[in-house]
Order: sequence, then structure tokens, then C-alpha cells
Amino acid sequence: MSVITFVIPTVGASKNVSRCVDSIAGQLSGEDEIIIVHQGEDNPVRFAPVARLFHVSEYGLSNARNEGARLAGNGIIAFIDDDVMLDKNYAASIRKHFSRDISALCGRLLNTDDHSPYARVHDDKLIAITYSPARLKRCLGGNMVFRKEAFLDVGGYDRSFGVGAKYGGAEDIDIILRLLHRKKHRVIYAPDAIGYHARENRHKNSNYIEKVFNYGMGEGAVYAKHFMEKKLLVLLAIYGVEIAKPFIKLLSSTLAFDVYGVKVYSGILKGRLKGFFDYANEKKI
Repeated sequence: MSVITFVIPTVGASKNVSRCVDSIAGQLSGEDEIIIVHQGEDNPVRFAPVARLFHVSEYGLSNARNEGARLAGNGIIAFIDDDVMLDKNYAASIRKHFSRDISALCGRLLNTDDHSPYARVHDDKLIAITYSPARLKRCLGGNMVFRKEAFLDVGGYDRSFGVGAKYGGAEDIDIILRLLHRKKHRVIYAPDAIGYHARENRHKNSNYIEKVFNYGMGEGAVYAKHFMEKKLLVLLAIYGVEIAKPFIKLLSSTLAFDVYGVKVYSGILKGRLKGFFDYANEKKI
């Protein structure tokens, strides 16, 4: 039976961590383990005895995940955000899928309150992840699983991407693209690998505009990075689509006098443009 290491990055001993750990603890079997990677100032908070606590002084989501992977034994690594609680059948689903020839799995996120999809693309269809934008969007970093050997084969997460990094998002898309480039790696979206996440009230979240801008920067930079490295026109086409979508929604919001919508979609659009050209200039495209 495959060994699963659950890696949970956190900052400042988030109150959510205990609930996340509790949702995993009852599913552990054999040599399975939970590793909590705590970023920032050292914190003496204790967690359930089933979890190992590891401290890193350098902030950054990708850095924390990589450190957790380094500590993990051989087998399967499930990267779970600290504000996600796992379904009671999660581990069984992971073992089932990884009994087949796959390198990575993107799980499903549902809203905690009514179990509706957290992201619209998180439907109930088992599919292969390809270069299709709609399929890539199914891969959200808060619920992603890898064979350790595949994770190491592509060098883990790029520390330039993700919360706390220069490009504040899209580290999930970046690592999936690197797996797809190798061709030998098969990635799937598995709707039965379920995590529950609190519904995001965008209108009450004062940081939401900043969040979408930062993630947009990451997306733009990711497509610049992979186009520069692989010269695949499909990646440039995907980027074009990712620019067109918020532009159209921005126009629609403007015509509807939707002030909040204008702020959101202009933030996404500006982020994707800035990320692409900043990365291109940095690497001298």
C-alpha cells in the first residue's frame, strides 16, 4: 500500500490547522504522516501528536511546500492548504488513483457550507489534465498530490511563484505544465479527492482585489516562462485567451455600471499583463 505524506504549509499557526489535521488523522494508515511547515517566527504551538512540525524562517508558499516534500518519505505527497478540510474518503481515493500509472492528481474543492464547487470548473468528471485552459484551471494548489519521484523530477515548486513570492500565484499551473512538458508524466483531475474550503465572500474581503491581481501576475509570468522555454505556440494562445476573458468581463461590468466587477476584472487583467511583461523583461525575451 502506498505511503502518503500530507504536507500542510501555514503561517503564524493559523487557527484552521487543527481542523485540517483532524480531518486527516483518522485516515492515516501504516507509515502515513502529516508534516506541518510553519513559516515565519518560530511558534511553540503544539499540534496533534500525529503531525510533525517543521519551522522555516523564509516566507513563501512554494518554499514551504518544497521543504515539506524534502522531509517526506518516498511515496505520495499530498499538498493541502491549512484552511482545507479533507473528506473522510480522501486517502482511500488517493490510493485508488495512484495504484494506476499517474504522476500527479488535482483534487476537487467544494464550499464547506453547501458542498457546491469552490471553483466553477470543479465538476464531477474524472479527466486527464492537458494544455487546455479549462483543464489546467482544475489544478488548485490547495489540493494537489504527486508521486515524490515525479515531483523531484521537475524540481518541485518554483520559488518565484506563489503567495509570498515575486509572482504571487500560479505555482500550481507552473508545476503541472512542467510535468506535461516531460510527456512521460500523466496528470488527472479526480473529483472524488475532495477537500472542503470556506466560501470566499469576495465583497467582504478587502484584500480580494489585491489577491486577484497577485494571482494574475503569477499567471502572466507562468505563460511567459513556459513560452520562452518551450516555444510552444499553444501556450501563447492560452495566454491570449486568459487576457481576452477578463477584458470582455471588464467591458460587460463597465456597461452594467458594476463598480466592484470593474475593480475585480481590471485587477485580473492588469496582473496578467504585468506578470507576462515583467517576467519577459527580466529574462530578456
